Amino acid sequence: MTRNAWLSNSSISTVREKFAQKRSTKTEVKSIHDYYYIIIFGVNLSAIFISDMRVGVIASAVMSFLIVTHFRKYSLALFNSTDWIILLYITYSTFSVVWFTVSGMPLSVFIREYSNTVLPVFFYYFGLKAHRRDSKFYEITLKSLVVSFAITLVLFFQMPYFYRLYLYNQFGIGTNIILSSQYYHGLYGVTATGSLGVIGMLLSYAKIVKKKSYTDILGLTLCIVASVLTFRRSALYTGIFSIIVIHYLSYFKFRLLRYRYLVYETILVIAFGIYTISNHPELLQDLGERIMMVSQAFSERSESWFIGLNYASNLIIGDGLGVYGHKVVAYSERYISDGYFFRLIAELGIIGVLLLSSIVVNTLIKQIRNLEDNYIEAAIIVVILLQCIGSDILSFQIIAPIFWYTIGYSQNKTREKTHWRYN
Repeated sequence: MTRNAWLSNSSISTVREKFAQKRSTKTEVKSIHDYYYIIIFGVNLSAIFISDMRVGVIASAVMSFLIVTHFRKYSLALFNSTDWIILLYITYSTFSVVWFTVSGMPLSVFIREYSNTVLPVFFYYFGLKAHRRDSKFYEITLKSLVVSFAITLVLFFQMPYFYRLYLYNQFGIGTNIILSSQYYHGLYGVTATGSLGVIGMLLSYAKIVKKKSYTDILGLTLCIVASVLTFRRSALYTGIFSIIVIHYLSYFKFRLLRYRYLVYETILVIAFGIYTISNHPELLQDLGERIMMVSQAFSERSESWFIGLNYASNLIIGDGLGVYGHKVVAYSERYISDGYFFRLIAELGIIGVLLLSSIVVNTLIKQIRNLEDNYIEAAIIVVILLQCIGSDILSFQIIAPIFWYTIGYSQNKTREKTHWRYN
């Protein structure tokens, strides 16, 4: 073989290897579960026009399909202590149906709570399998959030009859909509929309840092507006917390962004402030009052927290998943509202709390050790946990999947540095 022929064959071989590697990477990056939130967005949008659509049932069916599809292809990950604790948490929550039956509540309550709280835990495994440097799940989720906010903000300000009817059917909202007194519900309800707005802010910031794109500032702005207009105190507090922390880390600690982006943001904030003061001064007044109601937020809920704990017959193992949740309101007056951690103690006991706490603490410790590479994921976890103090946000079917995906994705990122691979 001549030297030129050998070089030609060698070059062809190299090109083929690169193409195969690129194709393999694309296959690894794209997964059906990456499109979960855009599917759910489509379902919720359709519910505006189809009044009897069972959004929760469809979401449960989609999650079940994704779980079955995943485990037909991949084995159950049991590589370290966190993997085992995740499995224990799922198993323990499932077997709590045994002592749930003692409560006398219908089994449908347990099934509905299970679909909201436990099925999303399997998103942990989706996060483990994601490509470390290019998670399409976050990118597609952000796009679906931004589009949903854009559409529903237009509907919120215009308030056509079909949207007012949708709000009334879904959330019990009347038809006299006034900006200064009516909260923005979006497609997912006021509390969930506020939380998704803050999560969208974090994902937008991550994209801005990665791509340095001016157009992504529009997505960030929509997420901020959406979370603010819900007037949920949990969204306002965690939104302010996120903005302060993310700005400090990205501009001053790790210097991931140039200061000109900070100038652009400041100009936008000033312009928005001037517009709001000129056209809707009552909006800023109401917003300020909501932010200052910190002590009232705790006092409104603290009594129900401790009364709810007195309902529990066994604080060690709990009384069963869903016994004191919102799904039981139609059957009992004994429920714990607006306090996920207290409800978790009553339903799954100290054992359940310890399992969840160990998963979260283990993940956050790993993130803090390499904060520059994990600060967005850490912020998502912390934001959702903070909101759990005053709401049941982690048992919301629209919120829990991204929480558990982030846990798994964070574990994945730390393990890949030791050449770990989930097959």
